[in-house]
Amino acid sequence: MTVEMEKPFVWPEIPDLAPWGKTERKKEENDAVASAGVQGENQQRASARKLREQVQNLFKREEVLTNEAIVRKKAAGVALTAEEQKQEDERLKREAELRSMTSLQLWEEKRTGKVITSDERSRFTIKV
Repeated sequence: MTVEMEKPFVWPEIPDLAPWGKTERKKEENDAVASAGVQGENQQRASARKLREQVQNLFKREEVLTNEAIVRKKAAGVALTAEEQKQEDERLKREAELRSMTSLQLWEEKRTGKVITSDERSRFTIKV
């Protein structure tokens, strides 16, 4: 069926959608997704890296604080508690072990132990 019109049809322009809150609705949806913890892979990786770094810094800080307290006590001539003495003995033993290691032994101890046998995602193999 064919229709002849007096004036040609023109699509109307898209009206201003601000009164209906389209931008606010989109922002609310994005905020809800973010607060629910749903993230993209890159965001998950970034947050995991950040958490790992925070934990490592926390452990390093505790270790440094403990070692500094022991060093101060030793310098002041104050007797160490049994636990502090044990930590100090372990630290000295560990330092001696590290000094006696070859570069290769030190590298093997520090490496992650993960080996990837292929760049293809479906063929990843992790050996520990």
